[in-house]
Amino acid sequence: DDLLSLKVGSVLHHLSIKRAIQVLRLNNYDPNCLRRRPSDENNISPAEISQWTNHRVMEWLRSVDLAEYAPNLRGSGVHGGLMVLEPRFNVETMALLLNIPPNKTLLRRHLATHFNLLVGSEAQQLKQECLENPDYTLLTATAKVKPHKLAFGGFGRKKKQEDNEEYVCPMDVEMPKGRSFQKGYRGMELQIYDDDLDRFDQ
Repeated sequence: DDLLSLKVGSVLHHLSIKRAIQVLRLNNYDPNCLRRRPSDENNISPAEISQWTNHRVMEWLRSVDLAEYAPNLRGSGVHGGLMVLEPRFNVETMALLLNIPPNKTLLRRHLATHFNLLVGSEAQQLKQECLENPDYTLLTATAKVKPHKLAFGGFGRKKKQEDNEEYVCPMDVEMPKGRSFQKGYRGMELQIYDDDLDRFDQ
């Protein structure tokens, strides 16, 4: 509801913000984890790709011979976290946002090959499962969020059990299980959740 009040009505932008929050959560809210420029990226992991900004994704497109289409992503809200962590964001959505015509099958296949190599097998599997869901709908730039209907007297205090549902990125959102996500920025061990659990135990 906060995003709607800020006139953010696009489903894509809601998911973009959700996954950006998740990336920060995975990196202990360190803004310096985000990667805007290419660096030494041999054998780069999905966890590192999730830290890519929109600008870095555009640089990647240029590196895989899709420079002509890269400017179409400017201001789109597409970043590494959305590409890796969001099951609904697949290569078909990417092709639509890049404005690659459906009849350019070789170009779309080229994009699909590089996209799948980039996001890794775990993300690919989640995207495929999402695609096979009977309720699946293609994520597009024009899809709008439907506002929640408020019951009479919905203003004022909200029920505690509903609080979690109000978060853009719920606290219980499923975290990636891949090994690369067990490491933080620059290979440091990421122990945010273990540390939090230890505190509760004390």
